[in-house]
Amino acid sequence: MSVLSQIMQVDALRIFEDWGVPAQLCETNGSYDVESGEVEEQSSTTPITVIPQQHQGKPVDATAATLQFAQRDYLMRKQDLPEGASLTSSHLEVDGVRYRILSVHESQVPEILLLHCIH
Repeated sequence: MSVLSQIMQVDALRIFEDWGVPAQLCETNGSYDVESGEVEEQSSTTPITVIPQQHQGKPVDATAATLQFAQRDYLMRKQDLPEGASLTSSHLEVDGVRYRILSVHESQVPEILLLHCIH
């Protein structure tokens, strides 16, 4: 890793100390028991720090005429992810509001993820 990359990574991680807000990453995994016919769900919650991005209150295309959903992007540190976590089967809870994670993108800054969420 180049010196410039190392500086960018340290600065990027430091902004979480200044602008980060507490959040909960909640992962739910389901399994189906063939013999009993029951679905079992296991949930795990991990406290993380996120940086909210500019709020976008635009309608979702398929339901634009009837509903308005809030779309929101959050930055998170990759190091905060629990080992083996699947972000697409998780949701993010920030300030008591539960967001479904629609997509995850690698940031241009090393070790930072961009979560595109909807409420």
